[in-house]
Amino acid sequence: QLADQRRELERQLAEERAKFEEEKRQLAAQLEQERKNREELQSRTAREKRERADKVDADRRRKLDEVRAMRAAGAAKETEELTKIMKKQEAMMEEMKKQREQFEAERRLAPSQHP
Repeated sequence: QLADQRRELERQLAEERAKFEEEKRQLAAQLEQERKNREELQSRTAREKRERADKVDADRRRKLDEVRAMRAAGAAKETEELTKIMKKQEAMMEEMKKQREQFEAERRLAPSQHP
């Protein structure tokens, strides 16, 4: 009878050990899954943060390019206007030169009329 009791206790102990090992395995699997989930969340968060920063940088560069283009267009227009003004001044100077030459020629031809 003691041998029967001992075998029964050993069987119960073996069952309890098996339950314990199964719970331990399940907890280890659960911890591993939670670790993977945490790593994935951190990775996703970091990636999203990088993507937002990249988007902000791209927007900033685009705006800078737009400002540069506007400044270049303004400078080109200003240069064009200055060129027009300079051409007008050159034409006026040429006209004044022609008038002076004509006046000098007339003065040489008729010195008594132009003292």
